[in-house]
Amino acid sequence: MTFDGLKDFGELQHLTTLNLTGPKITDEALRELSKLKGLTMLRLFNTKTTSAGVKKVLETRPDLDVMRPGR
Repeated sequence: MTFDGLKDFGELQHLTTLNLTGPKITDEALRELSKLKGLTMLRLFNTKTTSAGVKKVLETRPDLDVMRPGR
């Protein structure tokens, strides 16, 4: 999955849970994913997301449950 591929997720407003793996998932990708209003659970495995990036997303989406196992 690439960042450009994530932009296609914008049409999936009824998506509630998403598990993503891989180094192409970054803080920029998190910002795009946070636009999915139906998303309530996000699991990130072996990504390049940072604690600061997750914190920023949670400021605008406190209802989003973000888990980064191993971090």
